[in-house]
Amino acid sequence: MQWRSWYVVVAVCSVASVLLSADKRINQAPEVPSSPAKNRWECFADFLWWQGDVEGTEVVASGPLTLLSDSSGYNCDFDISAPTGTWEPGMRLGAGYQFEQYDAWKVEAFWTFIFTASDGVDLSTAGSNRRILPLGPNPLGPNAAQYHAQWWLRSNLADVQLGREFFPTTHLALKPHLGVRGGFFQFKLHHSALGQWSALNSSMQGPPTTMYNPTWDRNQFQYNGIGFRIGNDTAWHIANHWTIMGNIAGSLLYGKYNNRESFLGYTPNAENDGGPALIRATGVNTLSSWNVRTNVELYLGICWDRCWGKQKHIALSAGYELAAWFLLNNLYSLIDGNQIFFAWNGATELYFSDSYFTGIAANSNITYQGLTARVALDF
Repeated sequence: MQWRSWYVVVAVCSVASVLLSADKRINQAPEVPSSPAKNRWECFADFLWWQGDVEGTEVVASGPLTLLSDSSGYNCDFDISAPTGTWEPGMRLGAGYQFEQYDAWKVEAFWTFIFTASDGVDLSTAGSNRRILPLGPNPLGPNAAQYHAQWWLRSNLADVQLGREFFPTTHLALKPHLGVRGGFFQFKLHHSALGQWSALNSSMQGPPTTMYNPTWDRNQFQYNGIGFRIGNDTAWHIANHWTIMGNIAGSLLYGKYNNRESFLGYTPNAENDGGPALIRATGVNTLSSWNVRTNVELYLGICWDRCWGKQKHIALSAGYELAAWFLLNNLYSLIDGNQIFFAWNGATELYFSDSYFTGIAANSNITYQGLTARVALDF
């Protein structure tokens, strides 16, 4: 029994020594330049392949009409549609300077640009019993024979930050940083329709007449803000040349919104004045306001790095990045906050009630997410 115990002890010690030696061979500390006392420059370029998502852009309701079993009316089964963001390229360019004589503090400046768009929402009632109800200003028409909607989002971010690396363990590096950020956003939502109305003639006599007219609504905002950004970059060196990276950051901006909306549409003539059944309606609305906006950014990726010469170092990395901007979408609401009600006018006309333009800001989130690939050079 005593010999068996010794066998177990010897086996455990052997396995432990193998694991420790393997760890020593594999989990080596990352390569560093041979002359760390010299101040260093860094430059990097990121390729972004991101998708944008804008909440609060539900623009149209559509669906089929089915006759009730007792022929007393129609059942309306509607779906609300919103344009979906597509995948688009972007870029981030930056440079930094590390002061080795001052505890290796590093100053970095970088610029991020991304322009995303949505796919188009295209609907038509041709050859079907569908109904299309634009969820915008009434002048677009209570119904539509054709409908199209699309949005565009342009983002520019400029950052200057100060940070320093700390090493809690041999293979783990933490880099907290604090900086100043400027954000510049522009968002446009355009929707157009072949509006459909049923209106009485000028003498208010006889059955309603169905009329079609092209209509459109163009809604946009710009937000320019400045504030602070704080975060931490984590690097776990799992093997020689290889690192797992996890970053988190958040920012708070104070800035100004400039909203603008223009539209062209028609509204029924409710007066018995002998005029046209439809009155052309057009206008431009503008609004400015100051608001605080916040965001959170997350990144998870892997990096390969290599040194050559005395002062040169290159790193290649790729990973997933998420940037969520809270309440950034400040478009006027396209849907009233109350419940959506549908009602019939006789048996020939469907109209949409409570679809009026409320002038209430959407105050919904805008999110970017996708691939971030980086090439960085230290010298």
